[in-house]
Formats: sequence, structure tokens, C-alpha cells
Amino acid sequence: MLSKYLKTILNGGVPEREVRPLEDGLNAFEAGKHDESLPLLLEALKDAPHTLAALVAVGRIYHTRGTADEAVKFLLRALELDGRNPLVNYLLGELALNEGNATMAAKFFEKALSTDPDYTDAHIRLGMAYRELKQPQEAIKAFEKAIFLDRQAVVARFQLAQVCLEVKDTRRALTQLHLVKEIHGDYPPVFLLQGEIQFGLGDYRQAIIELERALELGLDGAHARELLGRANDRLGNREGAIKAYVGCLERENRPHIRFRLAEILEELRKYSAAQEHYTILVDDRSYGDAAQEALKRIKQLLADIATELAGESS
Repeated sequence: MLSKYLKTILNGGVPEREVRPLEDGLNAFEAGKHDESLPLLLEALKDAPHTLAALVAVGRIYHTRGTADEAVKFLLRALELDGRNPLVNYLLGELALNEGNATMAAKFFEKALSTDPDYTDAHIRLGMAYRELKQPQEAIKAFEKAIFLDRQAVVARFQLAQVCLEVKDTRRALTQLHLVKEIHGDYPPVFLLQGEIQFGLGDYRQAIIELERALELGLDGAHARELLGRANDRLGNREGAIKAYVGCLERENRPHIRFRLAEILEELRKYSAAQEHYTILVDDRSYGDAAQEALKRIKQLLADIATELAGESS
């Protein structure tokens, strides 16, 4: 084995630096170099399996990567060493919430808050867990606490607005959404939710304004497109409804929207396009019979038109 002196000469006069898995791994983790950090920390844990900082860091890396099973494994090992650690409990709560286990998630968030009552994100996540558990009043308290700790907590205000809607407190929901806009004027979910509220209130023109802004900001899902189509439909703007409904169906097959789109196309005498959509619905359990009737109706109508044209030309 070469001596350190010979290694230094071969390295151009620079002393060879010894690898320190734990220290180097933690430094790389703090620098955001997870690909470099992970193998070092795993190596460090082979020699010192009860190193809390390494267990937490590895758990966080796997959490960030979306590798839930591995994240839970290392975070539970960390929890055995420090059961009251707020960050570990919070991360385990997040993982449980992501897996749909709101009951377990709430317990972890409550444990995190028992140690750190000013943990704003834990209050927000706890409120989200309570929403999943259909406990709106508890959710409201959690979001209110988060807002008390951080007046700029956009997510807390947005979540609070959603709960207020669930308990039929529309005025408070709109107030919270207004405050979110003041803090973060380009927060897409706000515009979608405001569109939903305005649609529910029957203000379809304002709903369209809000929904179009949500689409501009990138919130371009089937739900937003459907709601935009329905708002245009209610106002009698059939071309606007067609455009939105087509966009909705391009993102997700929704038979009720396809049937309404076909009806509008038929009303506008765009028979070929209407037939295409009715044909797709023929085997649908809810709309199949109506679609078949519509196809027969259009076929007869087209036949009558052809007969009339033939008579005029003779």
C-alpha cells in the first residue's frame, strides 16, 4: 500500500483527502447534492446505524424522490432514536397523507406540534388531514393557527377558503381568496375556486373571467374546461361552450360532457360532428339509449333533406 507521502507526490503535491462518509454526505445533502450525498450517508450508516442526522437526511432524500417505502423505513429508524423530533414526525405525516391515511397523518402532525407548536407547515398539513377526515371545524382551527403564525401563508388561506365553502360560509371563502390574490396574484388554484364559487352563485360572466385566468396560468385540467363550457352554455354562448367542452374531452373522457356537446352540435346543424360524438356514446350505460335515438333522428333528418334537395333539382 502506498504511503501518504508517495500518494501526495503522485497527486501533484496535493495531499490526498480522506473520504469522510458522514461529514461529506451531510455537507453534500445541505448543498442539495442528493445524488452525491445518498451513497455517502448509506455508507456512514453501515458503520454507525444509529446516527440520527444521517437517518433523517436519507429519509428526506427518499421522500423528495417519491420513494415512499424507503423514506418511511429510515424515518421510522430516526423516530426510534428521537420520538419527539418535529421534522421526522412531520415528514412521516406527509408520507401518510400522500398514501391516503389521514388518520395516521394527523397523529404524526399532532406529535410534531406537541414539540414545536409554531411549526406552520405542520398546522397546514394537519388541517388538510382533518379535511380528509371530514372534520371541517378542526381543519379551520388548524388553518387559522397557521395564518396566525404566518400572515403570508397562501396555502393555509386557500385551504381555509375551501373548508369555508364546505360549511357554506361563502362570504368568508371569498374574503380569504381575495387576501390570497393580494399576497400572490398569480396563484392559479384561486382563480379556479373563484370560478367555481361564481358559477355556484349564478354569476356566469364572472365565472368565465376567473376560469379563463386559471387556464392562462397553466391550470389546464378537464375540470376547469368543463366548468368554463358550462358557464358559456348557461349564457347561450354555444361556440364558447363547444370550444371548452372539446378541450375538456381532449383531457378526459366525460360522457355527460360529450352528450351535451353532441346536443349543441346538433342544434347548430353540425350533424357530422354531432354523429361522431353520439356514436362514441352508443355503448355508454347512461347515455347509450339517448345516443342511439339521436343518431336515428339525425339519419332521418339527413334523409329528408336529401329527398327535398332531390325534388328541387328534378
